[in-house]
Amino acid sequence: MMNFEEDPPRFALADENGVDETDVNLREYLEGLSAAKISQYRPDWTDEQVMAWEENFRDDGHLLLVCCTRDVAVDEYREALEALLARRQQSTTSP
Repeated sequence: MMNFEEDPPRFALADENGVDETDVNLREYLEGLSAAKISQYRPDWTDEQVMAWEENFRDDGHLLLVCCTRDVAVDEYREALEALLARRQQSTTSP
C-alpha cells in the first residue's frame, strides 16, 4: 500500500509536507481502482476518452471526489494515475 502522505504531490499547497487533502484523496481513490480497470488505461487517449473510461467525471469536467479542498481536472487525474502506474511498475521490477 502506498504512503499517500509521503508521495510527491502535484501541488504544494496545504500543509508543511506540501500535500493537501485532495492529493491524498485522489491517490487513495486511484489505489482503489481494480487492476483490471487500470490495465485498460491508455496514456494516448484524449481527455474525453479518459473521462468516459473513468465514468466518474462530472459534467463540468472535474472528478467526483468527496472531502476535497479543490477540484481535480483530467490533467491532474492523468498525472496521478500515470505516477501510480510508474510506481507499480518500479515495485514489480525492483529486486
